[in-house]
Amino acid sequence: MTNFSYSAKVLPLQGKYYGTIVELTDESGRKSEIKIWIDDPDCALSDRELEDSGYKTREEAFKDGYPCDCHYESKRGFWLANRIADAINAQPS
Repeated sequence: MTNFSYSAKVLPLQGKYYGTIVELTDESGRKSEIKIWIDDPDCALSDRELEDSGYKTREEAFKDGYPCDCHYESKRGFWLANRIADAINAQPS
C-alpha cells in the first residue's frame, strides 16, 4: 500500500456560502479541497457564520430577517469539516 502525506485545515468563510472548505496540502505542497455542505433543517448557524454576518445569536439573526436558505454554514457542517481536518492531521507521516 502506498502512503501519502497530507495536512488539512478548515478555511475561513468567504462571501456567499457554497460549502465549508477543508483545504488539503500534500507532501509536495499541492493543494486540493473537500467541501462540506450540510443544509440543517433547524437553520442552526455556526458561530462563525453568525459572527461573519454581524450577529451574536441565531434568534437575533432570524428576528432581523436572516434567510434560512441553503447558503449558510451550519453548526453540523462546521463540526464535520473540523473532524475531517483533525482526522487527516492525526495520520502518521
